Amino acid sequence: MPDLPVEDPRRALLRRTRAWMVFYAAALVASALTAVPVEWELRTILSAGWAGAAPGTSWWPAMHTFLARVLEAVRDVGARHPFLFYGYDWLAFGIGVLGILFLGAARDPARNVWVVHFGLICCALVLAFAAIVPHLRGLPWFWTFVDGSFGIAGAVPLLLVLRDLRRLESPAAAPAAPSGRVP
Repeated sequence: MPDLPVEDPRRALLRRTRAWMVFYAAALVASALTAVPVEWELRTILSAGWAGAAPGTSWWPAMHTFLARVLEAVRDVGARHPFLFYGYDWLAFGIGVLGILFLGAARDPARNVWVVHFGLICCALVLAFAAIVPHLRGLPWFWTFVDGSFGIAGAVPLLLVLRDLRRLESPAAAPAAPSGRVP
């Protein structure tokens, strides 16, 4: 049986790093797209029972009550002050632009490791922001964990990318020289 070609470990690391960065960019763009149809999303979540069909039958009554209150506020603001949702539009724009940043960095991750560091700093700031701001705006205590989970979930792929970039920098990841030649 013929031997299968073995892929260069550096090339495999680079491909995996790029894949994680493209995934991260796509996740940011998908997140951006969720900022605009907020009323539809809330109606869907509440009617599908993801937050419980009603406060009395919900697996998480406090979440259902809170999201129902948010939907009521969104409807009220949309009917009386729709221009305020322009802030949601800019939120979507900003998150989408960050996605483009990671997509561009995926072209040459080693030279753009600063983008990964930037993303990790942003993830840490999400945790800090989520620990402080919801309380100032009168959100329920559990919303800190909902928002904070985005910082944690966002950091995981970036830490994997950083790990692989460090491996790419190490001499052990360098391809072996062909036999009989000195690198």
